[in-house]
Amino acid sequence: MDRPKESEIKIENYLPTDQGPFVIHLEKEGLKHYEAGKLIIKAIGEKHMIDTTTIKDGKVKVRVTNYRSANMILASQELKSMGLKAYIPINHIISVGTIDGIKIEEDLEEIRKEIKCEAQPVKIERIMWYNHETKTEIPTEKIKISFRAYNLPSSLSIFGGLFLVKIFVPKLLFCKKCLSYGHFKKICKSQIERCPKCAKEIHPDTTCETNCKFCNTNDHPTNAKECQEKIRQFKIKKYMVQNKCSYKYAKDNYTNRVSQIFAVPEYSYAEIAKLRTTVQEYSRKLEDINNVFNVLYKYAFPQQPDTDKEESLDAIKAALTDYAEKQESPMEGHSSN
Repeated sequence: MDRPKESEIKIENYLPTDQGPFVIHLEKEGLKHYEAGKLIIKAIGEKHMIDTTTIKDGKVKVRVTNYRSANMILASQELKSMGLKAYIPINHIISVGTIDGIKIEEDLEEIRKEIKCEAQPVKIERIMWYNHETKTEIPTEKIKISFRAYNLPSSLSIFGGLFLVKIFVPKLLFCKKCLSYGHFKKICKSQIERCPKCAKEIHPDTTCETNCKFCNTNDHPTNAKECQEKIRQFKIKKYMVQNKCSYKYAKDNYTNRVSQIFAVPEYSYAEIAKLRTTVQEYSRKLEDINNVFNVLYKYAFPQQPDTDKEESLDAIKAALTDYAEKQESPMEGHSSN
């Protein structure tokens, strides 16, 4: 299991101890976000609703001001009579994290009862490592904890021992038939089955060359840990968990964010010419500063002008004074004549 499901963790209402945000999902075929807003305002009043947004066709996200308003929507018989399904999205009320260092022989229920932190732990389970050679699951010292909280606690204590809580990112879904991410082989709709080694259409020859479907390189097969597409998919999945959003939203926003970071600015010819002139001017100024510094350095350290001796502020100040006096003295001699 990668993440808690509604069938495993039942959240039917918000509690007074819940911190929010208070979100309800409404589902009905063809439902628009403004229609949902109209129904919600009628049910609980305008002042208690924040906004409505479309998640996908027929599914709307509703944000309200407090837990009472959210529970009123959940209990509304009028909405139910209209065929609307209202529920709390599990990822808005449950956050999943991991801690490391719990011995395998420990009783997890006892551990759960002894957890001390600002969020209520509702489920705890040990993370298993799958051995592909023996096809068996091996228990690890890593524990996955589901908290009733929107924000994941940063730390917790067990019997006085402090543990740092890390965000839990579900395992990537990878299809061994079409070699794509996002689904398993059982529900794959592709008509083409691909070779896991060379990524071409499946064939009986086992001597084919290694090739990655996404990277188009023979350095590694598809779905290898160094595959750039696998790394990208993991980051999108992490973005989903951190921002509690859909895959589509995470994919679009993560891609846009990366594009903005590595975007190359576009300049007109006039702007480029101006920038080049500015750079040249600064280069000349830096050269002048360097020349002045060399002069000052020689005045400050006349015995060792070419060493890497640490500069002395007092020596530089004295050199400035001496240099200024030497520049002024010829002028004074000329004026006396």
